Amino acid sequence: MLSINSYYTPLRWSFFIGIYMHAVSAISVMVFLPVNVNSWKMAREFLLSDLSLPPTIFDLAGQVGLNQCKLKFGFKKLFGSSIYAYFQQERMKEARRLLAKYSVTDTAVQLGYSNISHFSVAFRKQFGILPSEVRKEWQICHL
Repeated sequence: MLSINSYYTPLRWSFFIGIYMHAVSAISVMVFLPVNVNSWKMAREFLLSDLSLPPTIFDLAGQVGLNQCKLKFGFKKLFGSSIYAYFQQERMKEARRLLAKYSVTDTAVQLGYSNISHFSVAFRKQFGILPSEVRKEWQICHL
């Protein structure tokens, strides 16, 4: 009886590793073609077009003509974070801007939150401060 170690000799393993490495390098070269970069930029624009309603990955991929795996992989490589993390960061930046004009409740509703405490948790996670504290700072500074 042949064991797996005797069947897959080091020579065969190096052959399989060589094929794998060739495939990986081919994918990374293919992924960053200008056409794909434009698709990821379009995906970002579509993603940020309505911060009150995050699109699904399926909808986003369909909108820009990429499969979901390629969309997620390339988006993270190009913009440095996952699609949802990027969406949340931009959403919280907008929240900080809106808090200068609107109450915490109004800001949360404008950004699609139905639960104000979920908004406060997300805001604090992003900035380390509660949105109500930011709102108070704006009111004090602009009296």
